[in-house]
Amino acid sequence: DHVQESKKREALALLKSMGKRFHFLPAPLTPKNIENAIVSTKADFVAVDYLQLVRPDGGDRNSRREEVDAVVREFMRISQKHSPVLFLISDMAKGAEHGRDIFSAFKESSEIPFAADLAYVAEIQDDKDAQGDWPEPLEMQLRCLKARHGRSTNIRVQFSRNTQQFAGNTVFA
Repeated sequence: DHVQESKKREALALLKSMGKRFHFLPAPLTPKNIENAIVSTKADFVAVDYLQLVRPDGGDRNSRREEVDAVVREFMRISQKHSPVLFLISDMAKGAEHGRDIFSAFKESSEIPFAADLAYVAEIQDDKDAQGDWPEPLEMQLRCLKARHGRSTNIRVQFSRNTQQFAGNTVFA
């Protein structure tokens, strides 16, 4: 459709104008490789999507939990040394949305809730319909679990699964 093509061209033009501001790090994803990229690009904002794909520099640990904990500790050191904003996206264990202590939902790590200055979890507010399908877009709440340097504020958003983007209004609660 002509409208979608136009939007794609606009998006590509915007990305092209911003292109030198982005750096996509190829595998392997390790704290050392990420730190070297921060130093070489002088990055002040780093997004890691997602944390469980990063492997520790020192080889395998005894368990996956120890590996993730080691990676999180390295990110804390990197943040203190180079001062970038580190935006770490982590998967969450299934079932956490059903009344379990939400911090125990941080998959495979005890370090994540300790290290985070600001932590949110995305919760779906809608219910599935009679056929078992989710509505489009989804009503969601980004629930603030921790705000070390300020007030905890939840954020209500709409998320379109079809377009993989946030849509509609954002409400800070």
